[in-house]
Amino acid sequence: MQKLFTIALLTAWGLIGSASLSVAQESPLTEQHKVLTQDEGEWNAAMTMWIPGVPEPIKGSGSEVNRLIGGGLWVISDFTSEIGGEEFVGHGTFGYDPVAEKYVGTWVDSMTPHIATMEGTYDADSRTMTFLMEAVGPDGTKQRHKSVAVYNEDGSRTFTMYNAADTASGWAKTMEIVYTKK
Repeated sequence: MQKLFTIALLTAWGLIGSASLSVAQESPLTEQHKVLTQDEGEWNAAMTMWIPGVPEPIKGSGSEVNRLIGGGLWVISDFTSEIGGEEFVGHGTFGYDPVAEKYVGTWVDSMTPHIATMEGTYDADSRTMTFLMEAVGPDGTKQRHKSVAVYNEDGSRTFTMYNAADTASGWAKTMEIVYTKK
């Protein structure tokens, strides 16, 4: 069955690809894809979380392994951590969609049975990637989140997560992770 599926997939790609060989020979990588290479590698993660009703932030540590596929089209991210005595595992895919002209991604983790989808932008001047995420929370309600990753001059990266909230900015800071290359 696997062999039949592989043959069918290759045949379909062959039919699609034969429509325009010149397009197939061009590299699909854009300048925006090159931004993704900043995430490649193995990282240590120092985490701080702010939880409503808990007076002090909770600290934890973890690690992230990011690899590029498709010659740099996509980042595949695997994250593991321990915070508050609990293990957390997450998996993401991130890339740039040249048709939509925005960064896109998905995220799944060990805390929820729902997939999160995201769209974002990169500001080269501030070296900042910002994603808006739609997710379903543990209680089953739709939630909006914003993540901001700043690529620091020293090679580290600071990732901050916000939840939609009734505040002046419309966002409440919930987590910060400082990534340093292993």
